[in-house]
Amino acid sequence: MCSKNSRLSLWVFFALSVNVCSAQSFRIKGGETARPGFMTTLQLEVVRGDLAGPVRFAMPLPANWKASIPYENYGASLLSARDEVQLVWLDFPLVDTLRCTIALQVPDDQALQPVAIAGTLSYFDTMGAQKKLPSSSHSFKVMRYFSRYQ
Repeated sequence: MCSKNSRLSLWVFFALSVNVCSAQSFRIKGGETARPGFMTTLQLEVVRGDLAGPVRFAMPLPANWKASIPYENYGASLLSARDEVQLVWLDFPLVDTLRCTIALQVPDDQALQPVAIAGTLSYFDTMGAQKKLPSSSHSFKVMRYFSRYQ
């Protein structure tokens, strides 16, 4: 038989572990450099938590950049507008961590300067309210050649 303090400690531990397991998050990551006229990639990583769907990832693109999904998209619809890419899942996949690669075509005339890209993830909670996770960003150094002497 457990004491009252033991049961309380056990309940607090259980409540904290359930809360930690249900936390959803996302981030975008990629390489440090990009070259004008070439492709570069970003990886979207979503920790599912209690996401169910629909879920939308939106990422504004720099002028004249183009996006595509060259690999597995886990049933997402790709919506690529003029300067924004969106991935929409009506039913979010039942995986703990989703990783999706986004290919970015850097235009030939891209200025040789740092470029920052940020994305947002929005979803509906179990009560039907729309929620947004804090945005995630990634920066590229646009370089003509991959050289430390540039």
